[in-house]
Amino acid sequence: MRKTNVYHDQILGQAAAYGLKLDGLRKEYKLPFVIKLFKYLKKETKKGSRPIDIIRPKNNFDWKKDDDKYLEELENAGFKLKKWDENFIDEDTGEVVSIPRDAFEPLK
Repeated sequence: MRKTNVYHDQILGQAAAYGLKLDGLRKEYKLPFVIKLFKYLKKETKKGSRPIDIIRPKNNFDWKKDDDKYLEELENAGFKLKKWDENFIDEDTGEVVSIPRDAFEPLK
């Protein structure tokens, strides 16, 4: 695992204060991404209590294969996720189409 500096230790300490266990995510997605993920969530939490978009790793991330595993790892790390189905009416066929959505719950 990559060695941390004082700044990283500070950020990881803040995450731990929220009850987040980021070691598993660090091993899988590397320290810079985990720091970016937590800082993004902390910044967006300050804006309000609405669900926050989930950011995903960019390098070697296969949406079809890796997304469920990634969401599970986020939950295991202690992130609170909100999952729901958003329904739309297909303009061509008139059928109702459900699209699964997920978002972070704000930090508390």
